[in-house]
Amino acid sequence: MLGVIGFHSWRPVLPGGAAGVDVFFVLSGFLITSLLIKEHARSGAVSLSRFYARRAWRLLPALACVLVVVGVVSLGAPPPARSHNLTGILASATYSSDWVMASRGSGSLGLLGHTWSLAVEEQFYLVWPLCLVPLLRIGGPRLVAVVSGVGVLLIVVARTLVLAHGVPFDRVYYAADLHADPILIGCCLAGLRVVGLRLTQRAADGTGLVALGALVVLFAAPQVVPPAPFGFTAGALASAALIVAILDGQRVGRILSLKPLALIGLVSYALYLWSPLVAVAAGWLLVPAGPVDLAFVFAGSLAVAAASWRLIEGPIAAARRRTAAQLPA
Repeated sequence: MLGVIGFHSWRPVLPGGAAGVDVFFVLSGFLITSLLIKEHARSGAVSLSRFYARRAWRLLPALACVLVVVGVVSLGAPPPARSHNLTGILASATYSSDWVMASRGSGSLGLLGHTWSLAVEEQFYLVWPLCLVPLLRIGGPRLVAVVSGVGVLLIVVARTLVLAHGVPFDRVYYAADLHADPILIGCCLAGLRVVGLRLTQRAADGTGLVALGALVVLFAAPQVVPPAPFGFTAGALASAALIVAILDGQRVGRILSLKPLALIGLVSYALYLWSPLVAVAAGWLLVPAGPVDLAFVFAGSLAVAAASWRLIEGPIAAARRRTAAQLPA
């Protein structure tokens, strides 16, 4: 999340900060797949209705607030900007932003261009559980890991081929079909963990430090345009290694458990939603680019995200926990 904010507000410092999206994809694939595998192991089934309801309650309220704000701001915007923002609102509400940007370009959604990654996520949430349940019934977590790994290879091959044929950068970067390998790497890791992938503490600590260093270098390195076929995959593999290091080791886990980082993680979804809008507001207020801009965007985004958590996401999460506790076992 810090990498993404740095990329949006002071790109010379973190020119590769957009790779934070791929870290997020890996985490999402790993966590969602792990939860569904555990549910299937516990009850022999997966409640798709409950899964989709949980995702909707977690994601939609905060996003709806952002769309309302963008809609109000658009009322006073000039016609071209208003048109792009309205397209962005419609695409974001239907989680189709990735395909719109892939076909029309990165400026086609106005203030909501960053929602392309949320669209990729939501399409994953919609499709993956439907695939996962039969995979678990047929071959268990081992088959989940195999199918996910094969999916990663197929996407990398497809990306290599389309890049070789001169397909535009936007089509390669934004659309879910050519940028889903980080999510599938997370899914593959979830399956491998269930079937016994573990590291010794010493190996995990060493792996974690190397992976953390690799991600820092990736965030600080200029993005490659057009992207290398393995560019997304390399950062995703480092993220997967970092997850294993956190689960099996101690050193990296202690670093990432520092309270300021944990608090940023708590409000990371709201930070992602609001930080690009705060960055635009900084431009409207003529905040000079550089450290001042970065400080303004970070402080403003953190304030808005904290308010979002306290007023919207936190109360909804608490209500969901109370409802779950009242349900019969």
